[in-house]
Amino acid sequence: MNPNPVASDSTTGLLCLGVGRAGGNLVRALAARSLEGARLKCLGTAEGSAPAPGVDWIPFGHDLTRGFGCGGDLAHGKQAAERDLAQIREAVQGAKVVVLLAGLGGGTGGGAGPLVARAASETGALVIALVTMPFSFEAPLRHANAKAALQALRASADVVLCLSNSAAARMLDEKTRLPEVMANSNAIIGEALCGLWRMLNCPGLVPIGIGTMERMLRGLHGESSFATVEGRGDNRAREAFEQLQRHAFLQGDCSPGEAEVVLINISTDGDLRLDELEWLQRQLQGWCERARLVVGATDDHSLNGRLALSAVAARTGIAPVVSPVGVAAATVPVVVEPTPRYNAAAPAAPVILDGLDLDTGAPLRSTGVFKSAAEAPRKSAAPKAASKRKPEQQNFNFELVSKGRFEHTESTFHQGQNLDEPTFLRQGTTLN
Repeated sequence: MNPNPVASDSTTGLLCLGVGRAGGNLVRALAARSLEGARLKCLGTAEGSAPAPGVDWIPFGHDLTRGFGCGGDLAHGKQAAERDLAQIREAVQGAKVVVLLAGLGGGTGGGAGPLVARAASETGALVIALVTMPFSFEAPLRHANAKAALQALRASADVVLCLSNSAAARMLDEKTRLPEVMANSNAIIGEALCGLWRMLNCPGLVPIGIGTMERMLRGLHGESSFATVEGRGDNRAREAFEQLQRHAFLQGDCSPGEAEVVLINISTDGDLRLDELEWLQRQLQGWCERARLVVGATDDHSLNGRLALSAVAARTGIAPVVSPVGVAAATVPVVVEPTPRYNAAAPAAPVILDGLDLDTGAPLRSTGVFKSAAEAPRKSAAPKAASKRKPEQQNFNFELVSKGRFEHTESTFHQGQNLDEPTFLRQGTTLN
């Protein structure tokens, strides 16, 4: 089952495990970077995914999928993992940190990923899931699958680092060709993974290491963010910090300014200056004043004079998460229809103008609504009591039509009044 056997992960501690097609692509891209000390494995349900040198390829669920993959079905991916769960447990055995790589939206990564994360967690490993969300132009079903899988994965992994393909695409010109967009997204994610590898595996004066990361992140079960940037030249520290502040992956609720835990790693080729470290420390403390901040410094001689900053911003799960493996096939969310304010089944009243039924053209003489001038009673002939009678606003049961894109928008209420209704109806004004 394992055509490329590799050494046990117990000596290295760090296992990068790709699940599904997108996860496998990321792991194969990492193999070209020669990350020393990191073990690389791929789990997949589709045949034809040839592993790169140094990558251990582990197929699963082939008796169910027949080697054709899961076809975007989360339930299919979950069942495939359940059939070969013992083999999956063997694949993660011995690792201290498992970085699970997957693209959410399809069937294998989204359906099997939560089970793989749980199997790794049961061995005692710290499980960090680094997943990508679909591009904005992808089908609604893939977005629904991704949201369901993300919820399930948060319940299984200690922390989920969620990287947006759409955010990566926004870094490029809108006329960029699609293959270049895909390649750029993979390159950005690859840089982020290299930053994580430096944080966990590289030596240095102040390394963060596996122990610190485990103490700070284990059990958060939250959706978090991660990014890596580089600076060059005499002002490399300032350049890198400004890039980190603007990075598309570190915006919104998971930004370092809003997170509970922030890990920052400074990497150079061994030439980090004291003034750079002190300046970065002051800037980072001001940026992450609400968080428990840990700053590390490691050496990576491949940087060749550059300074790299890597940030993990994490927070506790916002809402309780439920069964990590109970993900059914996702469907497009059901929209609850609002209760109608009018009875659409009631017979429609005729629309009258100047004594004519506008639907049929027939004259109607006794409606009392919008009468012609010839039919209006003279003031002298009107009874005295009638002049004191309060006029009543007539209601017209017009046929309801759709409100288009606002069909399911809730009405706006202020001080008990529905502001979506016309003012003359709310104030009882009579139209003459």
